Amino acid sequence: MRILFLSIIFSVFLFSCEEEEQTVLENAQISFQFKHYYKSQVLEIRADNNLIYTTETQNNWNVKSLKYYVSKIIVYKESGESYDVNMYKFINLSETNAIISDYILKDIPDGRYTKISFIFGIDSARNLSFALENNTENNSMEWPSQLGGGYHIMMMDGVFLNNQNQLSGYGIHLGKQGNQVKLEFPIEYTAKAGAKAIIQLNMNVDQWLDGLNKINLNDGYGYIMENDAKQLLFKQNATSSVFSIIQQ
Repeated sequence: MRILFLSIIFSVFLFSCEEEEQTVLENAQISFQFKHYYKSQVLEIRADNNLIYTTETQNNWNVKSLKYYVSKIIVYKESGESYDVNMYKFINLSETNAIISDYILKDIPDGRYTKISFIFGIDSARNLSFALENNTENNSMEWPSQLGGGYHIMMMDGVFLNNQNQLSGYGIHLGKQGNQVKLEFPIEYTAKAGAKAIIQLNMNVDQWLDGLNKINLNDGYGYIMENDAKQLLFKQNATSSVFSIIQQ
């Protein structure tokens, strides 16, 4: 009888441990994947000068590197309650660095969520000189102190064929407080133990030049960091058509 009693106690103990372990491992979470496209095709990063793309303004161009930040991914309930872990993510694309790690939003409180938002760039509260962790990635994105400090929103570089039929470099370097873009998208997600979802955040790179504002790289896009008017054109394109999501 004593052996039977001990066996029952041991079985209950094992079941309780397994149940507790499952609860810890299966908290609600959303995985965010960062994808990059050019007119529905996967963006191709070039190390050479092969001009594989053409804009609506007839610029032949390519993308050699693309770096940017996403911050403050927030999910919202129907009631307006939100879940925010105050995150930021650095994304760096080059021909030798094309692997993008996902960002996982963990431990989401139970409930039905109908919207996500995120900041393209570093949110204003942290967009201050030396506010981010001191590492190579963040240091490479610092915005000059004489222009206001903080961090670049995006650095996209490459070459294009100019009006003299010669290769010329361009640099779409976006920054400054107030130029960050907050984007919102509807979702359908019910958070509960074990509920996992994948949301693909797409950057449609063609829309940087072919969006609401049609950009001609011949119009002085080699250096725009001090040009507020040109910065605004890209902010408007980012707001209107550069980003989209797919919920899986």
